[in-house]
Amino acid sequence: SPTPSTRSVGGLPREVTSPSYFFSESLALASAFALARAGERHAAVVSASLAVRRPLDLTAKRADIESALWDTRALDHWPDFPVKRERWALLDDPDFVREIRDAGYDSAIVPEIDLAEMLAIDDPAALVSWAVFDRWHIRVINPQVPLSPAGRR
Repeated sequence: SPTPSTRSVGGLPREVTSPSYFFSESLALASAFALARAGERHAAVVSASLAVRRPLDLTAKRADIESALWDTRALDHWPDFPVKRERWALLDDPDFVREIRDAGYDSAIVPEIDLAEMLAIDDPAALVSWAVFDRWHIRVINPQVPLSPAGRR
């Protein structure tokens, strides 16, 4: 189940218990996610496959996202729709995630261009991440063999 973690918003830490599980095809970005989730505990990145069928594309234009969600209440708590670099915050909101799940979405594609740039990750795979809402859509390939320790920098 989701665990508490710390997000940095405008350089300030914010504690969240996100209903979403975040993944990246970029090992460097996945390591950054693992560190944020683990805090001071040991963190490792493992290989996983995601069985998702209908992702909400948060990399799209605002109007396209609003159109996709027009018959939901997903944006009720978001009168100021987040700019692209902050759309990940929608996926930390249990009400937003519940509404989009009820609308049939099982995951979301998240823009990570600014985060990749801030972390100096030069990997095209780091430009997006995936948020999955149900742990049954995640299959860890081999939990005993981490791809890389997510060590502190």
